[in-house]
Amino acid sequence: MLARKVQIRIRVFAMAALAGILALGGCGKEELGNGPTGRSGSPESDTEQLMAYKDIRYLPEFTDTSKKYDAFGSSGIGFVNDTFYLLKRQNTDREASISAGGRQMAVCNPDTGEEKVLMEDDDGQKSRIHAAAPMEDGSVVVFLSVWEGNGEETGDIDESYRLCRVDSDGNGIFSRDYPKLPLTETDMPNLKITTDSQGRCYLMGREDLLLFDDEGLHAGTVDLGGKRILGAACSGNGKVYLHEYDTNQLIPVDFEKTRLDMGAACSVMRSMQVLVSSKKADFLICDETTVYQFSCADHSFTPLFDLQDSQILNAYNLDTIGEMEDGRIFLFSNDKMGTTEMAILTPTPLSECPIQKTITFGTAFPSRALVERVAKFNRQSEDFTVSILNYSVGGRSYQQACDALRLDLSIGKGPDLCNLDTIGDTESLYSAGCFADLSPYLEASVQIGREDFFSQALDAYTWQGKLMSIPESFALQTIAGRSDIVGEAMGWNMEDIKAVIRSHPDAEMLFDNMPADYLFEACIRNLLEEFVDLEGKKADLDSAEYIDFLNFMNALPDGYKEDYEAEETGVRLQDEKALLSLKTIYSFSDLELMDFAFKAPYTCVGYPASDRTPDCLIFCSGANAITAASSEKECAWKFMEWYYSQEPRKEYSLFMAPMPARKEAFEQALKEVAGEAGGREEELGGIYRNGSLVNFRWVTQEEAELLYSLLECARPETNSEQTILEIMKEEAACLFGGSKTAEAVAKITQNRVQLYLDSK
Repeated sequence: MLARKVQIRIRVFAMAALAGILALGGCGKEELGNGPTGRSGSPESDTEQLMAYKDIRYLPEFTDTSKKYDAFGSSGIGFVNDTFYLLKRQNTDREASISAGGRQMAVCNPDTGEEKVLMEDDDGQKSRIHAAAPMEDGSVVVFLSVWEGNGEETGDIDESYRLCRVDSDGNGIFSRDYPKLPLTETDMPNLKITTDSQGRCYLMGREDLLLFDDEGLHAGTVDLGGKRILGAACSGNGKVYLHEYDTNQLIPVDFEKTRLDMGAACSVMRSMQVLVSSKKADFLICDETTVYQFSCADHSFTPLFDLQDSQILNAYNLDTIGEMEDGRIFLFSNDKMGTTEMAILTPTPLSECPIQKTITFGTAFPSRALVERVAKFNRQSEDFTVSILNYSVGGRSYQQACDALRLDLSIGKGPDLCNLDTIGDTESLYSAGCFADLSPYLEASVQIGREDFFSQALDAYTWQGKLMSIPESFALQTIAGRSDIVGEAMGWNMEDIKAVIRSHPDAEMLFDNMPADYLFEACIRNLLEEFVDLEGKKADLDSAEYIDFLNFMNALPDGYKEDYEAEETGVRLQDEKALLSLKTIYSFSDLELMDFAFKAPYTCVGYPASDRTPDCLIFCSGANAITAASSEKECAWKFMEWYYSQEPRKEYSLFMAPMPARKEAFEQALKEVAGEAGGREEELGGIYRNGSLVNFRWVTQEEAELLYSLLECARPETNSEQTILEIMKEEAACLFGGSKTAEAVAKITQNRVQLYLDSK
């Protein structure tokens, strides 16, 4: 949440054109996320006003620079006077993903493609460029390391540093050598340098900020210890600001006093990805979707355009943003995997755009997969475009964004499509008729059908026989234990649990990663129907059976203490100090981590049920829906068809990627992590767990069968079940805390749950 109230300035012209696009209403809010109510006292939507900047589109012209500027060896350092400044490597080995050869500092005219090298590494003089920054007059400040001696023959190397400045033709202006500076080897790969309006230099390492005057003389050092500084830039007021991640602040540097001016710090959104200087404001900044002008004086955000409307794949790959003299915007993107691209964006009224039909996609938290796919779709679509309505616009808090999206859905003025992951209590929106039933679309589709998805994943979004959403990925949650403790078969009941507890009297805790009272929640999931009749709307929670259940739970010993190292490395499971573990399988890597934790045969025994029916929970994400209020349902479905036919986004490791809900994609991913798709074992990678490296290995046939077995018995948890369970947990906590008896807890629980059932 922002530390100070954020004001969003919005251009409000051409609202009639905007209303035709968004079909969103409302009379505005007095305060972002909380305000005002209408005459009836109900809140009113402000989405139309907040999205007014979309009346201007920044249309792109792309240049693929992947061959010219290698993704592994190139990085932008700035944009000044319509000129792009970058560091690049001369040679690359693409198969080995290695950039080789000396580093060059070059400038490029994005309109003509003309390039000029201003400086490069010098093997003869033994100098290496580490960081550089252009200044307003086109000159560049460069930081290098230099050394003398023959290190290959004698190992005797005399290394020092050099700060120099060259003009726009590469001619020297000054050069200063420094034998010693407070820099370490860990600083060198990520050194950043910037300048202020007076030509003074700011060199940023991990722990220190080094200050140099306009002649390159060292003027002091600012301690950055304890701060996570992600970037720095000069503002429109001529001062250099540092971006501190943990506090979401831009902190100005007081050069004269050699310190950070914490009192003048200003707050920005946590999701900020880019910070660059601006001629029309203090900064251009960017979150996952939107480029803004930002003012430090009043902490205001002015949205300019959305990246996906301009077919820019995502903000995470943006390397450089710059303002051109004629109002166009320059972008340089680098995915660090093989693709670089320059784009020039021209602001264009919507009425003059070649494609004017737009469908909207609302979300409170845009995922990387979503923003990439929307941009990719817009690049190839000739009929309509998709525009993301990011309800976190302008630094809204997560909760404010969720509330605003939910409000729009509830009053029938929401987007054409929306993501359900962040909304919560979807059943009330289902019952209010907020979403279209997707079953007829799936049945009529020639691209995707119900049979293409795991039925358990679709069940999670099926309400009264209607399919409200289609998820993209799923996770499975189960209870696991060593096979010599819980047995080798999936499924158990309360008597089995009691037998395990009795046979291990020396165990200090039941779960290695959850307090003992989690067993209450685990058991009640399948016992709930014994005490609550949801269809008949009748509770029986003051019965003798429920009181006996509460007393049994209260009698369990609990020596659990939070100890992440013991939990993640499985020490307590291996020593039999803990008997069970709650395991969530988000990705294939979690199979490896379970094996690492138990270091012995284990069984995913699941949640207990009276008849020992195997049972685990399924949770889904990437769940997208079509709103009932949409006037473009057919276009919305065309996008969904295309969306779900795409290959899952490639993560840095196959093992860490979410598990696809689409069967074909899941099976392909499983082949890849099982080594059946031609992968190389030496490239599998791994993950650290409290200092221990867990090396990934190919998924075994037994583990693949385990996943399918868990899927077979997986079921979703309804909102009603969650609500009742929360009530039961809240009241049971009074028993576990010693403030009430089981009888008193049962009576209060019965009253609360019955009231909830009566209200449905």
